[in-house]
Amino acid sequence: MSSFLARALPRRGSIALRSAFRSALVVATLSPVALCAGEPDLKAASINAPNIAEDGSDVGINIAIENLGGALPPETPITFDVFMTTDYVIDPNDPHCGQFVTTSLGVQNVTIHIPEDTPAAYYTWAMRVTPADGELNLGNNLVFGIPVGILHVDMCMTQGSPTLELTTFATGPSPAPVPYKIANCGEFSSILIYNAIETPEVPWLSVSPATNFAVAQADPATTSFMFDTSALPLGDHTTTVQFVSITNPNETLSVDVTIHVIEPYFSPGDRLLGEVALPGEVDEVRFHGIPGELVRLQVATPTGDVKPIIELLDDQGTVLKTYKFKHSLKAKKKNVKIPSAGLFRLRISGAPGTFGAYDIKTARKLPKMANKAKKTLKSKDGSGTAAQPVLCLPGATLNLVAVKGKKFTGPLDVAVTNPSGANVNTLPFVVAGPDGSITLSNLSVNQNGQYLVLVSGFANKKETVKLQLNPVQPPLGNQILFIP
Repeated sequence: MSSFLARALPRRGSIALRSAFRSALVVATLSPVALCAGEPDLKAASINAPNIAEDGSDVGINIAIENLGGALPPETPITFDVFMTTDYVIDPNDPHCGQFVTTSLGVQNVTIHIPEDTPAAYYTWAMRVTPADGELNLGNNLVFGIPVGILHVDMCMTQGSPTLELTTFATGPSPAPVPYKIANCGEFSSILIYNAIETPEVPWLSVSPATNFAVAQADPATTSFMFDTSALPLGDHTTTVQFVSITNPNETLSVDVTIHVIEPYFSPGDRLLGEVALPGEVDEVRFHGIPGELVRLQVATPTGDVKPIIELLDDQGTVLKTYKFKHSLKAKKKNVKIPSAGLFRLRISGAPGTFGAYDIKTARKLPKMANKAKKTLKSKDGSGTAAQPVLCLPGATLNLVAVKGKKFTGPLDVAVTNPSGANVNTLPFVVAGPDGSITLSNLSVNQNGQYLVLVSGFANKKETVKLQLNPVQPPLGNQILFIP
């Protein structure tokens, strides 16, 4: 019996046994899974998404999920994931664009996020549905969509500043736009398309063009800021311009814009930009001056053929001096000497038949009487009082220390008068120590001209007082002023 069975059954490893095993494996692999009654069969039916996108961006897509098997219980959560793959195999290296949960079948509209710094390349969209409880057929839970090119766009500013501040007169628009250059510092021949958006939108600023584009590794795009201050009151006015990528709203650059609208005055040190647009056109700008002050002008003419003529006028319109300049890209220098204290004007025009833009850099040199000084005072006329003049510009502060000389016996008194002769002792004097010295600090000055420090208490012509004066004049201007 045993020998008969041994002869009838094939030996282990025989050809017949291996052939029977292969047949069973092929049947198991190729035959569809037999579903039990009521068993769910979720199918990833489709994914529809753009064929181009940007890394770091949010993208709207739609997908479809079907159930080919038994009904799911109401409100059963269905989870699905969206990927991008380069080889039609989902693995941990593929960019994962989001996981979502729904309780509905059919078409779903969702917004996915492409991870930042996703390498620029071509991918294929993929959507995978997580099997439901009890689901056996897993062969239709994954679906692929169309190819998608991922662009690496990197918005960058190659000209301009995140903060733009301008000072101008409340009399008209600026003569020239302020250009900003926006480039695409990305790769993979990507194209940056952006909008320039004002927040809040203001009537005094126009941005052109409002929509522009830049190709990676190519020339940047230029967006110009233009101003019109004709309807603006004096003061500061602000807005923010945001450059926003159309394909990726997360890709932005901001520029905070402030325009200071002032009266038509300048302070030496400011830079004056303007244009004689037509032959015979005249521009005027005012400034405060004191006697002996030198206002230095460096005049360049970047466009046109204008030969500038600059006249110094007093505030009544009398021409005090005329200065003529050649047309030149290189700045030509002149010193304008101020004859007295007061308000003056610079009238800017061109020689007959010439016109074009001008660029005037200004500076100043103050006379000795406007600077620090140490003086020894005596009452030379026997009146008991000595006067020391000091020149001040509006906005200056006056500081002084008066110390009795060794032979000074009486009480010391100090007063300050302005150019109109009025006493301006709005701050208390400080009497310090047994020597009876007097100190005055930070007395504000609001007129330009000669102030007098009056020292009294002298008993005779031999007594002396040592006076230290320290007038702090307003700083040099540092604004760029557009003269319309």
